[in-house]
Amino acid sequence: MQRDATPSGIFEWIGQNCRPKAANAQTLRFERMESQAGHKLPEVHLPLDHRDALHWHHRGMIWDYVLSLEDATRVLDVGPGDGWPSLLIAQHFKEVVGIEPGPKRTEACRANARRMHVRNAQFETMSACDMDFRTSSFDGVVAAMSIEQTPNPTAALSEIYRVLKVGGTLRMTHEVLEWIAEPVREVISVQPGIEGSYLVDYVVSWMEKAEEQVFLLEVVPLTDGNKKRLELWAKRCKDDLYPHRDPRLERGLAQTIKSLRKAEILKAQSFKIHHFKSQSLVHTLSRIGFTDIQFIAGGGWPAQQCALEMIRSHRIEA
Repeated sequence: MQRDATPSGIFEWIGQNCRPKAANAQTLRFERMESQAGHKLPEVHLPLDHRDALHWHHRGMIWDYVLSLEDATRVLDVGPGDGWPSLLIAQHFKEVVGIEPGPKRTEACRANARRMHVRNAQFETMSACDMDFRTSSFDGVVAAMSIEQTPNPTAALSEIYRVLKVGGTLRMTHEVLEWIAEPVREVISVQPGIEGSYLVDYVVSWMEKAEEQVFLLEVVPLTDGNKKRLELWAKRCKDDLYPHRDPRLERGLAQTIKSLRKAEILKAQSFKIHHFKSQSLVHTLSRIGFTDIQFIAGGGWPAQQCALEMIRSHRIEA
């Protein structure tokens, strides 16, 4: 297999049949979503369930952020999406300010804040790469899997350093692709569009390069066969948009996509995400001016493992 080859062949098929136009994460993904988390965030959309290990992961991360910034009073949250973790950490700080680059995500955060009666968290539409805040405006910053989604992660980190007070703390979490065993990972989703169209959302990740390529194809099927197949896959993808390891590719979805004709593809857009490797992140943070840089596993994983062990041993109800 070539270095950039994919098991499904979809990436290669797109290269041969489409001419994707350049886009970004904001316009191509996050501003299209009514809820970035699919209305499934614990304590924001759903009540806490002690029998769900993922809810323990969520709680572990909330306490991770709170304790990492325990001396802060005014906290900045970069990229809260639906208001996470802003709305859950707000009770522990005097003020939390969340920023999103698009108005739809900002309004989603504000709506959740109103519904949850959280009054000390506010949300602004603003680029993390060019903030409107004055220098030294915050004594704590949290960024949950958001820095790599910005158009320029290094510029975003530089802006965070500028708005942080001397002695302030940044607590960021990010996906470390270099630690994932599989060399290539693919996920795909088919969603109904407008006027009989379908949206094919496809992501391919290369672990060695720590890169992801995101594609959005707008498709109008011209045959009854393709229409029925896309309609079927849209129904199957409805409740599970982005599984971690996508079994649908093995059940025929890849063949459905690769059977489309060029005339059926109305539009193709794409953007690339450059993830930090561990050493490059340390180098970047140090060059910007951050000190006392520490890598930790994060509070979510041990909390989730604790829950799984108690579930297996039937001690969870206690």
